Amino acid sequence: MNWTCWRIGLVALFVVLCPHTGAAQSTDFSELDSRIRSGELGSIKSMIIARDGEVVFERYYRGSNAQSLHLLNSVTKSIGATLLGILNRQGLLLLDESVATVIPRYDWNGDTRIRQNRDLSIAHLLQQRHGIAWDEWSTDYRDPSNPVGAMIRSSDWYYYVLSRPRATIPGTTFAYSTGVSTLMSAVIRSRTGQTPQNFAREFLFLPLGITRVHYEGYSAQGMGTGLTQFPFGDAPLGWAWWMTAADMLKLGELYRNGGVHNGRRIIDRDWIKAAWIPYSNAENSSEVFTTPGTGYGYQWWLTPLTDQRGRTFMAAYANGWGRQYILIVPELDLTIVSTADDYDYSGDGIGFALRNLILDQFDMRMDARFNGSWFQPEFNGQGVNIEILEATGEALLYWYTYDDEGNHRWYLAQGPIVEDHAELVVYQTSGGRFMRPDPIDVSPVGSAQLVFSSCNQGSLQFDLAGRSGELALTRITGHCQDELLPPATLSPPARATAGVALP
Repeated sequence: MNWTCWRIGLVALFVVLCPHTGAAQSTDFSELDSRIRSGELGSIKSMIIARDGEVVFERYYRGSNAQSLHLLNSVTKSIGATLLGILNRQGLLLLDESVATVIPRYDWNGDTRIRQNRDLSIAHLLQQRHGIAWDEWSTDYRDPSNPVGAMIRSSDWYYYVLSRPRATIPGTTFAYSTGVSTLMSAVIRSRTGQTPQNFAREFLFLPLGITRVHYEGYSAQGMGTGLTQFPFGDAPLGWAWWMTAADMLKLGELYRNGGVHNGRRIIDRDWIKAAWIPYSNAENSSEVFTTPGTGYGYQWWLTPLTDQRGRTFMAAYANGWGRQYILIVPELDLTIVSTADDYDYSGDGIGFALRNLILDQFDMRMDARFNGSWFQPEFNGQGVNIEILEATGEALLYWYTYDDEGNHRWYLAQGPIVEDHAELVVYQTSGGRFMRPDPIDVSPVGSAQLVFSSCNQGSLQFDLAGRSGELALTRITGHCQDELLPPATLSPPARATAGVALP
């Protein structure tokens, strides 16, 4: 450390005279690339990884390229939830409205086939807690007996869904339904008079710079051979939308940035926060969400991911049949897109890649979200106040503890941020008196390293006056700046490989 770069003053406590010149974090995705090429991770066709909006990895495989359109399948559902969020922002839709109010084209009171579902609300629809009898997971989507296929063969998809029997009280049970998600198309048509694709183009895609979107259902023979004619001309918001991987990334970035793109607000931040609440989870829907921390919000999936460093981060992801993903890890400022032609789910999958090959590459950036008071619960009356100076790339730390005689002792520490940690010099002050401007002596007495493993957990390793040790820090005040997705607070989860655990 260059000691000439430091001067200490009583008023400002510490004034840094030298700018921080730490190098940017490097990444190495050669093993990820190799495993994708070999097929070990499945039949992946594209993958893009962006850190804080900057693309750090972009590759295309198995005949695809940057211009290729990918069938999103149920990633479309997350787009649908976004469009309903835009409707809500425009004052055209409320969460507690019933489908009977929002979709008035049917005789809700007189038609006994649909009357039982008239109290289904928009919130129930978004959360997949609708109460309608529906099971599309027991049979392959390519099986004609799957209810999605039966809906497609009907003349009115909306009526087919709404006329299904009631299984449970709305709001009580999770039941994944592409049919119910398709009702989002009817909501948009009813409230705007536009097709969902035209509404999306005007209020979502064009503001994001997305100009190439295709609408066609799955066909084993590929694009150009699937269903393109939809009842009422409404492209279904349960599946069947196609985009490039780069445009999928734009949607993920919109969410990571709290609903703002290039300074323009497209969707409310509060809507995104609500969309990423696990209304269904391992506690109330354990038959589906077998891994603690997993859940489902507004057409978005939620899961904790534990990397090889033992760090656990929460992720929100849009999930489409055949391994199509848009995944956001807010704590690491990451947005990841992966598309595949993997309808039989071969190989280890994206979950393995994230835990073993991707997340490890990224340190937690130290910034103002960590400002506040921290403590080690076992040590009464002791802790640290932390302030990150983003402009200079420095960390300030005020450490309150005791000496060997039980008297209060304060230490002050300051140092540069180097990638995921701060290298601190620890200072001791002496000579001051209560409410008096007496001169004080400031002297370095040791060193410390400050590092965070999550928005709520960190550690201070110190070598101080002949003593060394570590404080395990837990946040007392503040949080990750109005976080969109609260950080994981559980112990590292079991690494399940089935169900909703990112296959």
